Amino acid sequence: MKRLLSAFSTAFLLAGCAFSPSWFDSNEQSRITDIVMMSSNPEVCADNAKARGNAIQLHDATAWLVVYGSMLPNNEKLVDAYKNLDGITSDFARRYTNETPSATYCKLKLKNINEASNLVLSTSGRRPRP
Repeated sequence: MKRLLSAFSTAFLLAGCAFSPSWFDSNEQSRITDIVMMSSNPEVCADNAKARGNAIQLHDATAWLVVYGSMLPNNEKLVDAYKNLDGITSDFARRYTNETPSATYCKLKLKNINEASNLVLSTSGRRPRP
């Protein structure tokens, strides 16, 4: 139920982003692409140390997006999507800080992050170029 609610809220937030008057920003697009790439390889879950490092990098990247995106004008809707994505990645990083999650948990979380970040990527890429 929690995953369904998270997926629904992400889709809802991203649908609103399509109507956002903000301009395309290559720094944002680059960081979102990094997140898509970092979350696309479930093989990292086989090694707990690599999975932990990946979880922390994903959280750092989404936190960067929240801060950077907040400084851009007319970017509120994408920032809401970034905050939602940051919530997912912070939970992922926290699990690896406090315990050793299973490889299955890791793979499912990466899939969830990848799907959400791909939606953000496609939405961000459709913004008008200045």
